[in-house]
Amino acid sequence: MTLFEDPISFLLMSLGRLPAIIFALSFHEAAHAWMALKCGDDTAARMGRITLNPLAHLDPIGSIGLIFFFFGWGKPVPYVERNLRNPKWDAMLIAAAGPASNLILAAISGIAIRLLLPLAESGDDGALDRIILFLLFLFSWSLFLNLALCFFNLIPVFPLDGEKIVVGLLPYRQAIQYESLRQFGPMMLLLLILMGGPIVSKWVFLLSTPFAWLFAGTSVQGVFNLIAGTFHALWGS
Repeated sequence: MTLFEDPISFLLMSLGRLPAIIFALSFHEAAHAWMALKCGDDTAARMGRITLNPLAHLDPIGSIGLIFFFFGWGKPVPYVERNLRNPKWDAMLIAAAGPASNLILAAISGIAIRLLLPLAESGDDGALDRIILFLLFLFSWSLFLNLALCFFNLIPVFPLDGEKIVVGLLPYRQAIQYESLRQFGPMMLLLLILMGGPIVSKWVFLLSTPFAWLFAGTSVQGVFNLIAGTFHALWGS
């Protein structure tokens, strides 16, 4: 489904997944800020970033990208490295907190799907049934989006979280060498997205698959089918 093929359905689908996107991104950034505080730096905490209020985390352009194009970003969470108790290790923990938070939300979403599916299958087409279908739609999007955010952010290219995790795991000399590539990171990431989109998609799909089975008892394709099925049941097409 694209904007040009079916603009009404495209917009409905985009707006329907908005709550899942906003919460996933806010939880991700708040997790970074919380971990920074635990590691000794209160910069983000003083800026009010340990909150689920999306206004504290959403970047306007990045949010539009996430809603309509599946690629976007939130406001980076700042920290002062000299305030960290163990800068190299703590920077890795701060970075890892974001993807870990999305994995937690994916697990919660999968459990919700398991609980809601039997209710939807025994529905009576009344108002309660539509509420259950809408919740299934939201939690299915939440499962997929949180898995996608988690594993996309684990790509080891600056400024993604995966780069900082790799730096934290490498020996000191190799970590310094890897950090020296940061100046090329944004360009490398842009080229990867523009020219290696299928590779990125396969990376996310491959890593997401076992967790989709673990959390919701279905494949990633099954999650997509659930999104499409609940969408058409709610709004038709």
